[in-house]
Amino acid sequence: MDVNVIRNLYVIIGCTGIVTNMHAIYTIVASTKKLTTRHIAYLYYFVNNILLIQLSFIPTFIPNQAQSKWPNIMCNLYGITSHYTGYCSLMSIFFVTVSCLKDSPPSMNHFAWATVMALLCSLIPTLGLCGELFRYTGDPHHTTCLINWRNTTDGCRVFLVIISLMFFGLPCLSSVYELMNVGKNSTVSSDAIKLVTSLIILTIVSWLPFAVLSFWELIGRASDITPMMEASPPLAAKGGMALAPLVYVWFSKSAVKKETKQEDKKEN
Repeated sequence: MDVNVIRNLYVIIGCTGIVTNMHAIYTIVASTKKLTTRHIAYLYYFVNNILLIQLSFIPTFIPNQAQSKWPNIMCNLYGITSHYTGYCSLMSIFFVTVSCLKDSPPSMNHFAWATVMALLCSLIPTLGLCGELFRYTGDPHHTTCLINWRNTTDGCRVFLVIISLMFFGLPCLSSVYELMNVGKNSTVSSDAIKLVTSLIILTIVSWLPFAVLSFWELIGRASDITPMMEASPPLAAKGGMALAPLVYVWFSKSAVKKETKQEDKKEN
């Protein structure tokens, strides 16, 4: 696939994602007189989505020749911020799930802990613990900065996969577990269950290419990864981030309509 095609896809998905996430944020703020930790869980999710999508525009508008000469510190800075916001966005799914399905939503301490952990793990590749080449580097298409898997030891790859599983597998599996434990006699509305189910499925599907690529590079040879294989996971993840707010707005409006009908019935 041509580099310009990939960049155009970044622009289309990025612009769409910013609009949809901003609309979701507006929906929350406009329909709420006082923000609770439940609302903060959604805002935490949508704000991190916007930050990650905006970051993807940075390398997109830089010419190939200029980007190929990026200093290491510039690529590392971009890699840190993009991976940090990505980790936060993934962990937000669990916060949203708990907020929808349980009476006790996450506290501010949970958000603070998640933020610190995401930042620390995004900093690890820049420390050079596994050698100078185990750092963020530009992908072959010069559209983003990824972790350099090539010329790294097996131990480093396993370590990185563990981090990926912690931020991808753990939040998703925990969310699925909470969803499966919702009893038939639960007071949770059907719209909340549908919302959580849709967001979990969307997150797993959109971030799965990253997980597949990580395992491929772990058990296979990193040199077998084609440029298109490296470019696809970020596009899929950002596509999911652009669709997730639409899912939230759809089910939130449906819930409001049902509450309005119930209130009208009580008045009559």
